[in-house]
Amino acid sequence: MERVVTFYAGLPRGPAAPVKPTGLIGRYQARYFSGKNASGVPLVHAIGGILILGYSMEYYFHLRMYFTAITLLIYPLYSRDITNLMFFDQVTTRTTPTKLSLSIR
Repeated sequence: MERVVTFYAGLPRGPAAPVKPTGLIGRYQARYFSGKNASGVPLVHAIGGILILGYSMEYYFHLRMYFTAITLLIYPLYSRDITNLMFFDQVTTRTTPTKLSLSIR
């Protein structure tokens, strides 16, 4: 029984010390999700993140074509050679057949 008493006597008394959050997610949770500091800011952060992600995807898949078209107007001011632009090559060059041949057997 003496071993049990010495074991429990060696344990710390009182409330446990608060654990300091570590890492990016831990600090974010401690700042915005804890009981006394709870707020709606994470909702605003989520909406902003969705907007930024959505615009970047929209730019990559759709809007970059139009911004490249604007460079066709700006680029000739700085250089006379506009044939090096990728957008110019894609839009204006068309493959046309040079000779139409019809053979009947």
